Amino acid sequence: MNGRQALAEELARLRKRRGVHGYDLPSVVGPALRTCCGITETDDQAVIRAKLAGRLSTLADGLPEDLRLAALAALALHPDARHPVLRHRLEWLAERIGKDERTARRRADEALDRLADLATTPRTPADGDWYVARFDALVRIDRAGWLVRERRGIVATRDGLDRIVASISLPPPTGPAAAAEPNVRLTHGGHIARRERPSGNHFRFLIDLPAALRTGDGHEYGLEVRVPPGRRMRPHYAFTPRRPCQAFDLRIRFDPARPPRALWRLDGAHIRVLDDGAPSGEPLHSDADGEVTARFADLVPGNCYGIQWTPR
Repeated sequence: MNGRQALAEELARLRKRRGVHGYDLPSVVGPALRTCCGITETDDQAVIRAKLAGRLSTLADGLPEDLRLAALAALALHPDARHPVLRHRLEWLAERIGKDERTARRRADEALDRLADLATTPRTPADGDWYVARFDALVRIDRAGWLVRERRGIVATRDGLDRIVASISLPPPTGPAAAAEPNVRLTHGGHIARRERPSGNHFRFLIDLPAALRTGDGHEYGLEVRVPPGRRMRPHYAFTPRRPCQAFDLRIRFDPARPPRALWRLDGAHIRVLDDGAPSGEPLHSDADGEVTARFADLVPGNCYGIQWTPR
């Protein structure tokens, strides 16, 4: 049996149970999945789960949207499809795609088959795998514009990780500062090897690390983002993780002379909630210096975490 076949069989076995949320992962995860996800013999169940979720979610991002949804549902990676029984996850998928359960099962079969293909295809350096152990963000908003300082502590989930990807999204540029791009620099932890702009409001940065990491190695890097005052910004700072994140601390400092009318937490919100602009989470209050903080733990990839507000 070749590596691809072995991985496909292990993925099928994983989905028959509770997916990545099984209680017996050390005995269920075989050698092919261990190699694919950088799982070692000393990893406990929590670490195995984090590595599975991180690697398989990243692989699923490389699938067409319909197969991505099927893969996430089959493996209980989708936040709305964490049912303990596979049949219930497939029922959820069938309803979501507007098909019967047999079609949903075939879609899931194809998705896991494609995952095995992606996992066994030779990777480029930019495909490195990691999860975020800690993310700290400090945001200052005043007449000089936005200043964002982000610091991330990551953990490698495979040997040889020497390049990672960071990204930010901003509203489409309008007004007098439409042509002004945000000023982004790496404060520590490597250097920006390439800057990309896949769309008008999305910026992507390929970061080369000072040295290659081995599985389990930690590393910290920092980004500073300056947004010119004339560029329109939406009243929120939200983090939507693409891979598992264990902890996120956010501090925003507003002009104390003009604090927002209302502030609220975004704790695992759907991204569309941000567009509504209506209070939807736990109310927050800034202090006398205009500062407000929020902390989050065990963030789910694809959901939004942060603070939203109603401007004064």
